[in-house]
Amino acid sequence: MVLRTIDTDPDILRQAINDGINRYIRDVLLPSGLVDEERFECAEPELNMTRRKVVEATVKSWQQSQFDDEA
Repeated sequence: MVLRTIDTDPDILRQAINDGINRYIRDVLLPSGLVDEERFECAEPELNMTRRKVVEATVKSWQQSQFDDEA
């Protein structure tokens, strides 16, 4: 089996992951009351710092992927 390595632009990943986090907050956490809407809308520094950590950790693990073209 020969795997092909794919490198993804980290800026594209950052934008996509950040969009996904925002959507999850709006569609799941806000309606269930787990996140205060004021904190989310004001973009509190604590929330932004947590989001940045999640985004960077995810980008690091997804930036390079391997695919088996024969599978």
